[in-house]
Amino acid sequence: MSKLTLEFGDDFLLDSAQQRFDEGDYFGALTILNKREAKNRPLADAYVIYADIYEALELWQLAADAWFRFLDTCNEADFQEGYEGLSIAFMNLGNELQSGYYYHRAFSSDEVNISLEDLDPYLNAPQLRLVHAEGMEESNPEELARGLSLLKSGDLEGAKTVFEEIPEESVDFAAGAGLSAMCTLMSGNEDEAEKACEQLIQRYPDNVQILTTYCAVLGARDKTEEAKEIAGRLFALPVTSTDDLYRVATALCETGRDEEAYIRLSELKTRLPYEDNILWFHAVAAKKTGNLDEAIDSLETITTLNPRKAVAQWYLERLRTQRDGGEEVPMSYYYRLPEKEYCRVAAHLLAVNSAADEREFEAIAGSEDFIESFRLAFDEMEGRDEKLQMLAAKAAVKCRADDLLRAVLLDCEGDEIVKISILHDLVCRLL
Repeated sequence: MSKLTLEFGDDFLLDSAQQRFDEGDYFGALTILNKREAKNRPLADAYVIYADIYEALELWQLAADAWFRFLDTCNEADFQEGYEGLSIAFMNLGNELQSGYYYHRAFSSDEVNISLEDLDPYLNAPQLRLVHAEGMEESNPEELARGLSLLKSGDLEGAKTVFEEIPEESVDFAAGAGLSAMCTLMSGNEDEAEKACEQLIQRYPDNVQILTTYCAVLGARDKTEEAKEIAGRLFALPVTSTDDLYRVATALCETGRDEEAYIRLSELKTRLPYEDNILWFHAVAAKKTGNLDEAIDSLETITTLNPRKAVAQWYLERLRTQRDGGEEVPMSYYYRLPEKEYCRVAAHLLAVNSAADEREFEAIAGSEDFIESFRLAFDEMEGRDEKLQMLAAKAAVKCRADDLLRAVLLDCEGDEIVKISILHDLVCRLL
């Protein structure tokens, strides 16, 4: 009797994914697309479905990523669709400059050449500000947003100055004061940060921002028990805001109160089911509290939404093995590999860079071990381990693993210094 085999070509897989999407089964569609992506060449039609799914889930950063990959693979006649998708994604991310740029790329005539500098004067024009009537509580969301932007960019002094400009009569004063203390802590002045928090707590004993900052200060000063006590106090507060709930959960994770962290993170997962930081923290807290199936579920969600989450995939595979009776896998709230595995990846990439035989490079480029090490290097510490990335990139250039390099260059959140280094090495390889 002849053996029956089923062959699922690109058209079948894409039609199946589109059908799942049309039925509202977004994760079913992503599962099909991810399986196709792992085995077949990049295809513009696949990235359109990816983008449609991410837009439906309001995952705008992933939507932007999908549209960039669409533009890399589509015909020139379809560029407008990609630019329009990027304009919408960046608008929802709050990046008006990029959104305006791609909007003009999508809808301006071919003769008009628009640059980011052309748009800058319009986007930096004075904005309307609401002034509260007398007797109403004043709020300062613009100052908070500006301060947070400076804080994220690393301008601690600038952020601290902005937070301190919020007047005491504002409802945002306590939050600004807590963030100012956080800037002081991040600047390395732990004494001043602790004193500031203690003074603020006298006035605002139940303010989540101040208490979480104080908890971080105590942790930085190795006052472990005091930090745990403050975290317990945070857990007991009747928190309703999602932002505050996230701050409380973070404090619980940092102080090792895993049971309470799991409770708060489960609440957050219900509110924000696709936020990767929450899913990661939830997976770790679930693992630490013996809820292995819940941990696996959160990791499956992370890796289905974004198949380039290699660190999460590494843990997922091992937790599945652990559930089946395999070896215990330790996890921490930091998004990184265990030290032993990190050293293995680094040693492997060093060995590849040391290879001299051209035929050896060719064999390495297509090996599963090298592909895994490369992807882990670019996902370790949420893509912030620049040294490991440089090592992986140089190995990939030597091995001519250009598909891996292409995927990195298309990552709109990737490290620009690493990308420039890759392009430099690729040009040198041609010479």
